[in-house]
This record gives sequence, C-alpha cells and structure tokens, in this order.
Amino acid sequence: MKKRRLLSIVLSLCMVLALMPQMVFAEGEISGTPSVSAYATKTQLMDGTFKPNVNGTAANIGKLVFGKNSEGKSQEWYILGKDTGVPGDNNTIIFAASPIVTGQVFNPITGDRAYNYEAGTGYGESEGSITVYANHYGASYFRGALQSMATNETYFTSVEQGLMNLTTVTTKDTKNSGVTYTTTDKLYALQGDYDNNKKLWAGTSDGIALAMNSYWSSGDRFWLRSPYDAYDREALLATPGDCVGCWGVSLSDGDGFAVQPASNLNLSDVLFASAAKATSSGKIAYGTAMTLRLDGSSKNIGA
Repeated sequence: MKKRRLLSIVLSLCMVLALMPQMVFAEGEISGTPSVSAYATKTQLMDGTFKPNVNGTAANIGKLVFGKNSEGKSQEWYILGKDTGVPGDNNTIIFAASPIVTGQVFNPITGDRAYNYEAGTGYGESEGSITVYANHYGASYFRGALQSMATNETYFTSVEQGLMNLTTVTTKDTKNSGVTYTTTDKLYALQGDYDNNKKLWAGTSDGIALAMNSYWSSGDRFWLRSPYDAYDREALLATPGDCVGCWGVSLSDGDGFAVQPASNLNLSDVLFASAAKATSSGKIAYGTAMTLRLDGSSKNIGA
C-alpha cells in the first residue's frame, strides 16, 4: 500500500513539473532566471517589458511564432505590448518581423472608385458610399488581401484566428477634404509618414512607434496603409534600412511588394510564452522566437 501511495505521489509530481516552464537560457545567458526573450509571463507580454518607448526603441526585443507565411514556414512577430484601445485587458500588439506574402499590389485600379463605408467610421452617422482615390486604404485590394488572409487556414489555424482581436485604426482620405476614417480588421497595415521616414506606427491611435533600426532595418519593401498626399495614385511603403517612400498603387517592383502587417492577440487563455520546445533541454539559441502556451488543449499555435 505504501509503495502504491509513493508511486502515486511521484507520478503527480511528474505531471506538475511537466506543466511548468523549463529554465531555459539563451546563449551567453548566465543568470539564475531565463532571459525574457526565451520565457515571458503573460504580464510581461502586455506591460513595458517589450513595449517600444516614444523613440520607437525598446529595452527588450521579443518575438512570437504565430501562424505561417505563404511558403508554409512559421511566421515570427515582434511583441509590442498592450493596446489600450482594444476591448479587454488581456492583449498584446504584434508586428510581422518578415513578410507573410510578397508580390502584392496596393490597388490594380488607378482611377477613382467607390468606397462603401459603415456608420460612424468618419463619413457620417449612417452607412453610405463615397468616391475615393486609388490610394485609399479602406477601398484597396491590399486591405482585402489582409482580410482574406486573417480567415485563411493556410496562414492561421482556426485556433489562431480565434486569438486575433479586431483593431480599429485611423487613416487619412486625401480626396475628401482630408477626412480621417476608421477601419476595423484582425490584420492591418502600419501607418507611415513621408516626412518622418525613420518610424512607423502601430495600434489604435497609432500609439506605438517603431524605429527603423530596431524593427525594420532589413528585408523586403512592404506596403503601408498611408496615402501619398502629393499624388492620388501613389501610396506609402517602407524600404527597410532606408526610408518611407511612395509607389504607384498598381505597380510592383520585380516580385512585388511585401505584406508585413500588425495584429492584436487575446491573451485571456495564455499562461506564458516560451522559446523552449517540449523535448528540448539546456540552452536555446539567442533570438529564438517564443510560442504562446495556452491553458487549453490547442497545441497547434505556432506549429
């Protein structure tokens, strides 16, 4: 009887230990606690641990694995902290660290087009339709591609789709007296400024600045949601390591321009994030992206 009781206690302890995060360390880490880039609590995903400051830089650069890109490879995202404009207290903004897809035109139609808007989105208290320029983000094929991607299991599993919050962002309409309008989607393009070509902005109210040297220093050029004020057929794009520029909405360069959006994750069911694999032990490579660990049975997050 004592042996059975002892065996039961040992098995229970093993189960508890299996659920606890392992003490993993990035290469070069000698502290008694794991690096925040290798293990982060839910609170750290939301507070100032990874959140960029007003200059667009952060003390800690953290990444999550979430979804897949067009090549079927795991997609990595920068962790940017809580968005106070998103309903619910448990959330974090994420920005794609590399393109999800390439070859995307902003809008193949270069002439003015109709935009069907919803009530309370900047054009009035009732829904309706208005004529806009070709560089209008709300009416663009680019935004349509983002909307389709957010519901496509090629990119995000049904469980991952369920973790993606809707985010409302504001963009300028350069045709209609500089009206600013809102769009609400699970994936959205960043805001840029032709006169401030070293930063981009994410989140509701563009509350998070992203410095080029920290978050987009290399890689493919990618579309922003901002129109180019000086010409109705051009929108802004980011050239990593260089500047914010403009390009014709219907044109591409070589293989085209990339899609590198932001999103917001619901962390209500998240326990922590870890870069350790279930079967790994010891040190992990510095900069390895973390995976969300949920308190449910959803094991395909970042798979």
